[in-house]
Amino acid sequence: MKATSDSAPSAASTGALPDRTRSGLPLQVRKDLVAGAVGAVLSAAYRSLQQDNPERFSTPPERPLLTRVYAESHDGWRCPLFKVPASPGSSGEPILLLHGLGLSRHSLDFDRERSLARALAAAGFAVYMAENRADRSALPPGSPKPFDFDDIATADLPAAIESVQRDSGFERIFVLGHGLGGQLLYAYLAHFGDAELAGAVTLNSAVRFSRPKSGRSALSLARSLLPASLRLPTSAAATLLSPGARASGELEGDRARGLLVHGTEDISGGMLRQALLWLESGSLVDRDDRLDYAHALSSVRIPLQLITARGDSLCPPDYAVGVKDTWRGPVTHLSLPGTWAHLDLVMGPRAPTELTPHIATWLDGLRRACWTR
Repeated sequence: MKATSDSAPSAASTGALPDRTRSGLPLQVRKDLVAGAVGAVLSAAYRSLQQDNPERFSTPPERPLLTRVYAESHDGWRCPLFKVPASPGSSGEPILLLHGLGLSRHSLDFDRERSLARALAAAGFAVYMAENRADRSALPPGSPKPFDFDDIATADLPAAIESVQRDSGFERIFVLGHGLGGQLLYAYLAHFGDAELAGAVTLNSAVRFSRPKSGRSALSLARSLLPASLRLPTSAAATLLSPGARASGELEGDRARGLLVHGTEDISGGMLRQALLWLESGSLVDRDDRLDYAHALSSVRIPLQLITARGDSLCPPDYAVGVKDTWRGPVTHLSLPGTWAHLDLVMGPRAPTELTPHIATWLDGLRRACWTR
């Protein structure tokens, strides 16, 4: 597994076509024109659908200039890590942030006011936001194969952790995962153990699911019929549906619509097949339904900060707290009230003052664990 930094490969180094269209316009200019036209259409649709809503259509995420550190997995995928440096004068222990299903790093760094990444950097941590092979920014090998959750957990995440260690110079790192990001962390620990980590934080990450009383055969049939090579156009669907979206939990409608338009990713057929298996089996399991990832955490000794929200309909607390039954290290459980929904933990208006400080304080007590094995 290799790490490189600075910027993406040039067109000359990759054999890509020059950045120019047949019309003579640079490709980026053409993309910007198309994006502007799409934005105008969506805004008009929003006004026609929500005439009683005084909010503006969309608040887009800020796009600060961040250093990219590329991590190469054993099967040739190159995935970027977006680095937010620690505040000047701090010790700069590293933390790797993993986003949720169908989302991008923008859910963790939406704008200066709501950025979990920048808040942790201000608290003195070097922050790395990981994207994986399911994200549009990832660079595939010459002949990429279909992939699923297990591929990301056992190939992309180890490469990302190694790259953070190399770039930061620390022996061990922290990892924080939101939703699917926390599930990937659990799977990584089940396969590789905790030797490379100093501590872990998970936000609304399920390990148990309500098994349907009926319809299990339908789930099994759907899994068998769903091609692993399929890529569901969930990003385009989110964009098309954005004009009708309103506030989600405490997350304002303009930010929710901004995330739908600018911060969503497509979902692979392989990923969806494995998620359907979790619903069918009732547990977070590998693709073959042989390894229960929560049960496989019995050798993990690092500290865990487990954060749940009673208002999260995607991951009710009962889905997430089962990890405490097998985790052998110290577990600090922070339970948020029913007013907090799934995205509120990373983008909600109260997160910067009522949640992020708890995460930063907990991590602060473990800084020395990053220095030595």
